[in-house]
Amino acid sequence: MFGREGTLVLHYNTNETGPAPPLELYRAATPGPGGRPGGWEPLDLGHLDEPQRHVDRVRRAVLIEHLADCLAEGRQPELSLARARHTLEIMLKAMESARTGQAVELETTFD
Repeated sequence: MFGREGTLVLHYNTNETGPAPPLELYRAATPGPGGRPGGWEPLDLGHLDEPQRHVDRVRRAVLIEHLADCLAEGRQPELSLARARHTLEIMLKAMESARTGQAVELETTFD
């Protein structure tokens, strides 16, 4: 995933040099006084071990569990229509940008 301030790299498998970290973060340098140097930063994902074990146990039912929690707590689900629409726009605009070779502005957002 590429952004203006950095890049996230999610490794799906290993390479010839051995296992890669599951997730790596590269932060772009911030110019000017008080700016930060760019470079790769380690990410500690240890806090995700127990939640991941839970997801591994319930698999797809985690979505139903989330919806039930939202109903019980009176909050909106994470997977909203606005988020789905924004995600679709990102995919379509990426294809348009690749086809035209031009940057394309996004029109949607989500909260």
